[in-house]
Amino acid sequence: MTDALSRLSRINRALDIKYAGSELIGPGAVCSTERGDTKGWGILVPGAGEWDFMGVNGALAQMNELAAEKHIAHSVRSLFPDLAAKVYPLFEQLRSGHSAFEDVEVRAAKTTGEPKDWLVTYSPVRAPGGAFLAVVALVRRR
Repeated sequence: MTDALSRLSRINRALDIKYAGSELIGPGAVCSTERGDTKGWGILVPGAGEWDFMGVNGALAQMNELAAEKHIAHSVRSLFPDLAAKVYPLFEQLRSGHSAFEDVEVRAAKTTGEPKDWLVTYSPVRAPGGAFLAVVALVRRR
């Protein structure tokens, strides 16, 4: 538990540095783009061959029709199996040094089974020394 809290603390510090003064104000923020679209966000961390949600905001939980706490510590593959094959390779590229993937078109089934289309920007979260910590996903409706 202490290791998980330490990891979360490092990610939060890195996010504070990366998004200071931008539209992502803090872990509970619901973001808006210039066009007024609600933007959800999620933080994903690498595990044993999986990418687990470490945090999501209310907007993403609503988009996914799944309570925010139901995301935490669950892998993308376990919640959205059709999405994992597309995004896991992107996450690995981000971990290996790629700077970001912007406006990736994603189609995923929500809990209702009805597919929805999203535009997602995936960015790495790095510690001040450059060590990879996580991926942040900024999601908006297409």
